[in-house]
Amino acid sequence: FNEPAEHYLERIQANSRRLLGLINNFLDLSRIDSGQIQVDLLPLAPVSLAQRWRDELSVLAQKKGIDLDVQVGGRVPELLYGDEDHLSRIGVNLLSNAIKFTESGSVTLRLASTQDTWSIIVTDTGIGIPEAAREFIFDEFRQVDGSTRRKYGGSGLGLAIVKKLVTIMGGHIAVQSEIGKGSTFTVTLPLKLVEEGEGDKIVRDTL
Repeated sequence: FNEPAEHYLERIQANSRRLLGLINNFLDLSRIDSGQIQVDLLPLAPVSLAQRWRDELSVLAQKKGIDLDVQVGGRVPELLYGDEDHLSRIGVNLLSNAIKFTESGSVTLRLASTQDTWSIIVTDTGIGIPEAAREFIFDEFRQVDGSTRRKYGGSGLGLAIVKKLVTIMGGHIAVQSEIGKGSTFTVTLPLKLVEEGEGDKIVRDTL
């Protein structure tokens, strides 16, 4: 291909990905609202899962010159019970959202744990969210304002889906933000540890 043809091909591919993402968001939202979503708790390795999310989005971050890091707190268990599909939807949505609204600097995914809960924390150095907008950013089809939609695109469904999935799994999500400095989204979920022997298969699979 010559250079103009490659440029148009890239635009077609990008638009196709956005359309597919929009369709998937609508389907997910429909399944959630109709009660078709179930929570399947199985043993999983949270650190390996987080690293897969990072790897999945590393090219997107590299294209913008953004550092994408994973940090793990000392109390995070090797294995816990969780729904890998739902967790991945949450993690990838939060990370892609952070990358989209960050022009320079970094996006950090951190895992943390207490005795009863564990958390997925995504921090960025992006544009930040006005205080008034934090009340509705988890609503369907809502973005900060029209200029945000025009500049960054998106359907306004990603964070709504994240919150619904978090709620279904018995957790909650919170946001802290400062205009021009960035945002932090914290998902906190109940912690159910894998007892000795129950996680043998998942351990073998991750070696």
